[in-house]
Amino acid sequence: MDNTYKPTKNKKTPLIIGIIVAVIAVVGLGIYFAYPMLKRSAVPVESAGDILKAETDRLKQSVEYNLSELENNGSIKTVKYSGTISLKGLNIEGTDYFDYLKADELQYDIYSEMATSTMSGIIGIAQQGNSIVELNFYKDTQNIYFSVPKLITQTFKISIEDVIKEMVAQNAEYMRIGDGTLDEYSQLIDKDTYEKVLRALLLGTGKEKLKGYASDVKAFTPYIFSSINTLWDNAEYEKGENVTISTNRGANQQDARTYTVTISNNALNKMLENAINSIYSDSKLTAYTSLITSVTKVSKDTLIIGLENEFKNVDNIKFNITVDDNDRIVGLWFDLSSLTGNATDCINISMAGNSSPSSYITSSISLTDNSSSIDFNVVCDTESESKAEKLSVNDFVNPVDVLSLTNSQMVQISRDLILNMNVLNQIFSEKALSEIMD
Repeated sequence: MDNTYKPTKNKKTPLIIGIIVAVIAVVGLGIYFAYPMLKRSAVPVESAGDILKAETDRLKQSVEYNLSELENNGSIKTVKYSGTISLKGLNIEGTDYFDYLKADELQYDIYSEMATSTMSGIIGIAQQGNSIVELNFYKDTQNIYFSVPKLITQTFKISIEDVIKEMVAQNAEYMRIGDGTLDEYSQLIDKDTYEKVLRALLLGTGKEKLKGYASDVKAFTPYIFSSINTLWDNAEYEKGENVTISTNRGANQQDARTYTVTISNNALNKMLENAINSIYSDSKLTAYTSLITSVTKVSKDTLIIGLENEFKNVDNIKFNITVDDNDRIVGLWFDLSSLTGNATDCINISMAGNSSPSSYITSSISLTDNSSSIDFNVVCDTESESKAEKLSVNDFVNPVDVLSLTNSQMVQISRDLILNMNVLNQIFSEKALSEIMD
């Protein structure tokens, strides 16, 4: 009797079914986890547009939060930012920047507190990252105090009222001459308006007025950002190459992807139509829209047609975005050649902050024409601790009014500059110093 086990055909069925189920499960899990990446590669239009809209929504939330703080408290949180402006090439009308200055970098550290209308800062001149001299300043509601410790022993002050008077006088002279100012603009920017703007910037406008301004701006905010998202909905996108970027202020490297964004006349028109129609349809904004109509004598439809006519001859606007694995924009590149006619003109922005990409921004700007060129980098850092925050009026002992300097004080300033000529030699070229002395 043969006792050898011989499986029947139907015995294989459970095994085959099990294998098929396992394969389906593995493929299903793979698709589930890979779907975001597949979506990015297969449907870059949706991915890039959604990313731009998400960044717009983040900006909207930030703006609305600050406006709410302003509306409720008459102030917003303190503002601090620091960084550098590094000149690689500056040639104006055939004159090279480095013919006159050895220093190639401007360092800044600014701290501002709206609640008290105070501002402090440290502006430094450096060469290849090494600080040469610094100007310290502090502004309260009455005076601006400043000093240059490495050059001059004396500290100084000037009243804000004197600053306003001087700037208004200069502006009046400029407007009277009409140097480069069209008549229609000179009628709008009159002396009284200019002075009011200066006072608001230098002295503040008071908490109650700020609350009112915040309420007004806040009413327009939703329509502004929804219109920007309309722009992204109607833009065109093209997937670019994958790149490697620096993150965490250059500490890490990460893979990223790029897209080219094209904004057509149609996209611009739809954005404008969305904004104007939304604003004019809101009954809460009727007072503002009626004012616009009464002053300009232009209706809503005429306004839309007029703006669309302004843009009808504008070529497609193109720029590139770089996106990290978290779908955050970490880079922007604007080709300015269509505007300037120079193939190398561009603005390149990279973001590599720790807390958020935009907390540490590096911008490179290149512009050239037949006789002049500008090529420099700007770094803006909102993460680092601010040294300027520690400055106060007590750091400017016995300040003298710059508009009331005595002869002895002027002699002392000249003596300080001569004694610190080694510092000036690090800033100015021999050509510049010889021309100053002459």
